Formats: sequence, C-alpha cells, structure tokens
Amino acid sequence: MEAPGERAGVRGERLSAGGGLKHGFSCSGRVKMKVIQPDFGRRLKRIRLERGLSQAALAHGPLSSSYVSRLESGLRLPSPDMVRHLAERLGVSEDDLVNAEPEQGERASALAEAITALSDKDFGTVVALLDPAAPEWPDRPADEWLWQALWCRAQAQAGLGDRTGRVLTLHALRDLTRDSAVDFPLARLLLELASAERAVARLDEARTVAGEAVGLLSEAPVEQPVLLARAMVLLASVETECGLVALAGTRIPRLLELAERLPDKLRTEVLWACSTVRVRQGLSNEGMTLLTSALEQADPKADILIWARLRLAAVSLHLRSFGVMTEESRTWMAEATDALAYVGSASHQAELQAVTARVHLLDGRPTEAVTMALAAEESGNLSFQDALRTKLLRARATAESTDSDAGLGIMREVAAEAERVGYLDLAAETWKEIATFLGGTQEGPAAVAP
Repeated sequence: MEAPGERAGVRGERLSAGGGLKHGFSCSGRVKMKVIQPDFGRRLKRIRLERGLSQAALAHGPLSSSYVSRLESGLRLPSPDMVRHLAERLGVSEDDLVNAEPEQGERASALAEAITALSDKDFGTVVALLDPAAPEWPDRPADEWLWQALWCRAQAQAGLGDRTGRVLTLHALRDLTRDSAVDFPLARLLLELASAERAVARLDEARTVAGEAVGLLSEAPVEQPVLLARAMVLLASVETECGLVALAGTRIPRLLELAERLPDKLRTEVLWACSTVRVRQGLSNEGMTLLTSALEQADPKADILIWARLRLAAVSLHLRSFGVMTEESRTWMAEATDALAYVGSASHQAELQAVTARVHLLDGRPTEAVTMALAAEESGNLSFQDALRTKLLRARATAESTDSDAGLGIMREVAAEAERVGYLDLAAETWKEIATFLGGTQEGPAAVAP
C-alpha cells in the first residue's frame, strides 16, 4: 500500500540517513531550481510556522503530516509537483520556497558532499570536508548545520578508528545540544560519548557520562526501555572495569526486568552483560546460567555476528569461571571461528585471536599462545581493556615458554598501565598474578585488593 504523499506524480526521492543531498529539477517548465536538503526542510518549517500552521494543517490533498515531517527533517526531496503544491498552500512563490541564500547553499553543498562520502564509506573525505579549518567551513555556522556536520564527522572518525578525535567531536556535539535548540535526544548522545570515552580508557569520564544518561532516562516522563537498557549495560560494564563490581551487580535486577520488554537482540546483549558482571563478582554459576539463557535466545538467522561473538564470550567466561575447556566450550569456539571467517570485521578477528591464545595456553602450548596474543595486540583492533588483558595473557605465556623474567616484566607493565587508567579490576588481577608468580610475595600496592 502506497503511503500518502508518495503516489504517482508527487513521489520525492528518499535521502540517506541524515539528509543533505542536492537535487535539481525544472518547476512549472519556467524556472530551473535546485532543491537542497536540509535547507529546504528548514525553510519549509520556518514559513509554515510564520503562517501559524501545524504540519497536519499544511497537509492537504496528496500530502500527509508524516510526509511533511520527513520533508522538514531533510529526509525527503520533494518532486516539482510537490513544491508547487506546498508553495500554493503557503502563499509563497516556488522560487521563495526553494532557493536558498548563496551562503546557505554553499554550506548545504559542503554538507551534502560529506554525507554522500559517508554513505560511500569514504571517511577521509568526510573528515577533510568537515574540518573547521577547511575552506568549506562557514565563519558562523547555524546550529542545525553545525550539529549535522559534527555528527557526520563523528561517524567518519568511528569508521577511521580515530577514537580520540571522535571523543573531541562528541564533546562538541554534547555542548551544542545543551546550549541550543537542536532537536536531538541528549541521552542518546551521552551514550555515544560514554562509549567513546570508554574506548580511549577514560573510565572516570565514561562512568560520569553514562551515569548522566541513566539519570536522564530514569526520570524521563515517557519510559524508553531500549535506551535505558543500553545506558545501564554501559554503566555496569564501566563500573566493573573500574573494580566497582558490587555496584555494577546492583543494576542487574533492573536490567533483567527491562529485558522482558526488549527486542530479542538487545535482550540477548543484556543477559550477556549481566552474566559478565556476575562472573566478575565470583558468582560463576549464576553468571553461566544467565549466559546459557543468552546463548539459547541468540538466533544466527537474525544476527550471525552477535551469535558468534556470544560464543566467544561464553568460552572466555567459562575459562575464567572454571579454568577448563569442556567439549561444549570447544564446540562454541569452533562455531565462533567458522562464523567469524565469513562475517567478522578486523576487530572481531582480533577478539578471536585473543581467545584462541587463551585456549592455546590452557592446552599447554605457550609458544603458540604468545604468537597468537601478539598478533591480536599488534592488529590495533582490540579495545584498550582487551588489549591489556591479552598482554597479560602473553606475559603468562612468555613466563611459561621462554623467559620468566621477561614475563614478569610484562606483567608489571600491565599492572602499572591498568592502575594509570583506572582499570582497578584488571590491576588487582594482575598484581595477584605477580604475587602468585613470585610464590606469594605481594608487589602491588596494599590498596589494590585482589
């Protein structure tokens, strides 16, 4: 069934997420006009509000209010017939409705080019076009243009793996969202920022921002269970990494209550996160029960990547809990390896290498464990914490295979780095490993309890 406003003769073109593509056409056979989104949408909204009209009041004949909304948000390009219809409804000329001021057109053109490059995964071009030092960057950009430009830049930086640059861009977006009338959920942006802070091992900042997101969502007049669950999972994960496992554990009852109302994929991720916290708390049986539920719910037909990564996580948590590879955990490992060979990215391959290194060490093959762990580390595709944990595993394998002093030295490096960035959970684990290696002589600071 065709949506209102999209029948023959009035159908516009769909834009990629974020809007901002250029399109030219001839209106009424008289004037050649170029419709540029999102400028057209902003101008349509401004004129509509000046006329005192709601979207529903403007919608008439071939239009629906939802179609007007998509035009104003920049997610659709209108057809020539639609421009003519809107101009008549608003009592303005087609030229006044379509044509932007020269500076606005230049701004929109630069943003449109960047959005096109983003959809083509040409991340370097996006960053170059939307660099504040670039000639295309306006002297005094409007808030909405600036917000879209920064958002595109942040997505491109994620594609490039520029984690530090992405943090800086997201900080600017957060400040702009707070200080202007840009219509974007602050809590969602805070989630992006908290994840980015965590990725560069700024754990205190990540915990503060994630906590703010949880607070905003918990107090919202309309409950948003999906966003709230994501925020709480992120907060509990960061708290666990900071050594605050008891505090993270207090969030599990609420997360499990939310899980009953979540889409299947997110419910699986929530169970996965809760199982990790319980295992870190030393509640291995409860943790593995939660993980079993997640494994049972994961559907490879719905999301093969989550299905495969969950099996890798199951192997890791099983090793942490029980220190042995069972027939079941070896089956998980084989299934994950096969799936990731087809759908995994470079970061997923690095995760697989890290877990494989752990299995090699457990199987009494420390030299192979060192080789595999080093490959995962040198790929540059592990998260900061996973890279540190893999380095600790390499230290153990080095101590067992070739050089105990070298292995001990690497352990000390891991302990110092974990303490520096606030990974107190990992720091405590590493000092405990050092003490065990030295036959019970505690080297770590007394304040760091295993």
